[in-house]
Amino acid sequence: RPAPPAAKASTTALYFGCRTRDQDWLYRQQMQGHAERGLDLRLAFSRETAEKCYVHHLMKEDARKIAKLLTSGAGRVYVCGDGANMAKDVHKALAHALVEAGVAADEAAALSALDVLKKDGRILHDIWSPVDEYD
Repeated sequence: RPAPPAAKASTTALYFGCRTRDQDWLYRQQMQGHAERGLDLRLAFSRETAEKCYVHHLMKEDARKIAKLLTSGAGRVYVCGDGANMAKDVHKALAHALVEAGVAADEAAALSALDVLKKDGRILHDIWSPVDEYD
């Protein structure tokens, strides 16, 4: 029998967060199914740990991986949810990723790079609070 093919590194990452997995995790079975087939599924359940963990915390942990996906030319970011807080924190985490990976010299350069990605349609938002700009 031939050996099974080596697992490929995932090029798709999903950062999903909600308060609790048992009450708020919509599409749980679908996400878990995709994770079984190679999706890099990162979960943040903010009310299940003593110290709250949000999506942007996980993104900061994965800064180099995120920067690589963004700079590969094919990476896309879809931000869905609360625009008043979460979307801003995710945007800051994206900027942090570019600086941490050495792609951008500083936060200002990283924010400029994110603006280009947004104009190119590689960063999209589906948020329920109005956000005109990220500080």
